[in-house]
Parts: sequence; structure tokens; C-alpha cells
Amino acid sequence: MSKNNPKNNLPDDAATGKIVTSKPILSYEEFNEKTNNLKTLSDVTQFTRELLAPTIQKMLEAEMEHHVGYPKSHVAGNLSGNKN
Repeated sequence: MSKNNPKNNLPDDAATGKIVTSKPILSYEEFNEKTNNLKTLSDVTQFTRELLAPTIQKMLEAEMEHHVGYPKSHVAGNLSGNKN
């Protein structure tokens, strides 16, 4: 479980000590504008995909980094047989 760093109140990754930061995908105004323009089920589905896709991508990348033991394109993976 992550805990907050007392210096900046951001969560720390327990395994690596990295500070986890995130930028909002949409500003509050953009979010309201997009949600007000949702008219059909297709619009809702597309909007949901736009919100979830980056989250799922980050989760998969973090899982892979944990699995191989180093970040993507890190020198630790050179000549290891892993192609990234």
C-alpha cells in the first residue's frame, strides 16, 4: 500500500521509493464540456475509452517494469534478450 511523502504529500511507491505523480488528462472545464456533449451511447463509450486507456496503459507498463525489474529502455536490459 502506498503512503504519502511528508515533504510533498504525494504517494510513494513502496517497492521503489519513486514518487507517483499524475497529470490530469482533462481540466475540469474540458471534462464538463465533454460530458455535456455526450448524446448517444456511442459518445459515452468513446469518452470512457479516452479516460480509461491511459490509465490501463500506465498500469500495464508498471506491471511489466516490476516483472522485469527495470524501467523500459533502461540500460539494465541491454543484452538481456528482452526487446524494449
